[in-house]
Amino acid sequence: LCQYDNVLCIEYEELLFSDKREIESIVKNLTNKFSKRFEYFFGANSDFLGEDKVASAVERLEGMSQVSAGLTEQPDPKYGVHGGHSNQDGTGMSDGKVIGSFKGRLFYCGGAQRFLHNPNFKYSTFGLFLAKSLFPDFEGNVEIQHGNKLSNSATPLTEDTIKGATGKDLLIVHSHQHCKVPVEEFPGPQLHINAEYYDLHPKHLGNRNG
Repeated sequence: LCQYDNVLCIEYEELLFSDKREIESIVKNLTNKFSKRFEYFFGANSDFLGEDKVASAVERLEGMSQVSAGLTEQPDPKYGVHGGHSNQDGTGMSDGKVIGSFKGRLFYCGGAQRFLHNPNFKYSTFGLFLAKSLFPDFEGNVEIQHGNKLSNSATPLTEDTIKGATGKDLLIVHSHQHCKVPVEEFPGPQLHINAEYYDLHPKHLGNRNG
């Protein structure tokens, strides 16, 4: 996704800080990165941050950091952040201390209903390729292996698998397609993807409408 002109990718390490001076450096570096990436839209001489805006951004990040350190799962009403953030390896962190893993599993559902009674009925995996690009920390992977074979370790949502789902798991729903259980019963967050016109399979190059 990072190759597209309208996408800005930010690495995990670019968001780490331990004191106020590093926060100010992060604000300036990311602003410069943003302005260079989207120079074609905003122009070469755009000034996004004056000193007052830098100070405001630093103050907000400091406040968010202090608030999130004392939270668990409930979000803060002012900043919209929650506690239990993770390190890059999926372990939780609080004041720099590892507090255990909270990495969730990747679930998916949605298949063409006209094939529902076919004994080989399977959910579509198109959206999983996008989901793994956006949320790589979730357990479950999909990839094309040698010989154009599909490898998929994500969990299909069924009446049995939903019993083990938690609020930390993520469900990828293929819009306008059939799921075997009502998706509103899933306890975790959901991402609904309409793959009807935009085929997300990396090997399908003749996509309609782009």
